[in-house]
Amino acid sequence: GLTLNAIPYQSMTGDASVNTAMTMLEDFKSGKLDVAILWGPMAAYVAQHAPKGTVGLVAMRNEADVRFEFPIAMGVRQPDTERRQQLDELIEKKAPQIAAILKQYGVPVVERSGE
Repeated sequence: GLTLNAIPYQSMTGDASVNTAMTMLEDFKSGKLDVAILWGPMAAYVAQHAPKGTVGLVAMRNEADVRFEFPIAMGVRQPDTERRQQLDELIEKKAPQIAAILKQYGVPVVERSGE
């Protein structure tokens, strides 16, 4: 019966000054929300910016018929092979810095092993 009280949030607002994680954080603070199901990076933002001890995160594990983890990808126009190669090289070269930023912000990361 929880879905009777569910509030859908738009994942991408198109407004660079306000994002969905910010809106949800305000809704938690105001008492409008008690529980939320969030994408990992958004959940990390909410947890990091909420008053200490007010928000807890529970990682959802994949089940036989329900996936909770997805790879993130960048896309370029198909004929733009030069830009794709440039991005691939940059991601590979900056992988340690990217991993450090994700860790710093508490973004959950699934290793290739599934952990």
